[in-house]
Amino acid sequence: MTNAERQKRYRDKNREAINKRHREWYQRNKEKVLAKNKEYYEQNPEKRKQTCDKYYNTHKDKCLKAGQDYRSKSEVKEKRRLVAIEYRKKPEVKERIKTERKKYLQSEKGKLKLREYSQNRKPYFDEYRKTENRKATVINYSHKRRSFVKDTDITTAWLKDLKQNATDCPLCDIPMETHGKYPNGKQLDHILPLNVGGEHKMNNVRYICAKCNIQRPKDGSDLLKLVI
Repeated sequence: MTNAERQKRYRDKNREAINKRHREWYQRNKEKVLAKNKEYYEQNPEKRKQTCDKYYNTHKDKCLKAGQDYRSKSEVKEKRRLVAIEYRKKPEVKERIKTERKKYLQSEKGKLKLREYSQNRKPYFDEYRKTENRKATVINYSHKRRSFVKDTDITTAWLKDLKQNATDCPLCDIPMETHGKYPNGKQLDHILPLNVGGEHKMNNVRYICAKCNIQRPKDGSDLLKLVI
């Protein structure tokens, strides 16, 4: 019997004990082993790639399952989500995503996908358009456009709360209703109108009844009476 055959026979007979000794030795020298491996990988990138490819091709199912198990962990999901958010904030990535999205939506596949999405979400959109949150968003956006400014301290949530808390019209003192229709519905009003330089900001907006809102002059001349 050759020396190699004797060694193989010994390993087969004492495999558990050998593996245990190897694990204990690795735990004692873990940092040293990792540092040595890192140095080797940096010096031999091509050889490392060949080794990894060979192992992956041989144990493909095992590698795929290990990857799925790792990504399914809650802490890993959260970490990947945060990394993706930070990655998308980069200007070059934003521009690339915008270009690719536009190109995709112009393709036949993208148009078909968009039509399917719109059709499937139509019931949800119809219900959402009836909500106060949607109405406040539309009002805030339209007035923001009319004011020709991009910076405003008004948010949808703040505007929604302002409407809910407005009970009596500050001009005629009649109780107001939420629907916004004439004559006593709640309507958003700019104290100093936008067309004479008023700003779409918290200190310049209020809710008044529809009747008073229609009767107010567009140039804000009724404010002069209050000053005089």
